[in-house]
Amino acid sequence: MTCRAPNFSQWLCRQYRKYKFKYATLAFYLDVSPQCIDSYANGRAHPQIMKFYRLVEFLADTRNEPYELVLLEAMESIRKDYVQTKKF
Repeated sequence: MTCRAPNFSQWLCRQYRKYKFKYATLAFYLDVSPQCIDSYANGRAHPQIMKFYRLVEFLADTRNEPYELVLLEAMESIRKDYVQTKKF
């Protein structure tokens, strides 16, 4: 199995453990299947951009923190994935 997004996966799993939400709740909020959330959590995919913003919105609400702060954290993990794939 190829792990295309290990940093995003680790970040999402860390949010899951720390803030105790259910992947099924997240899947319902994003209007995607639970298998889609499984792909995000296992590093097989990044969310599509329209789902990414909803994911950040869900986590900001769950964490009771500003949307922009959560967005920057998530973008940093995606940036790390990009840098690792391109191997600059």
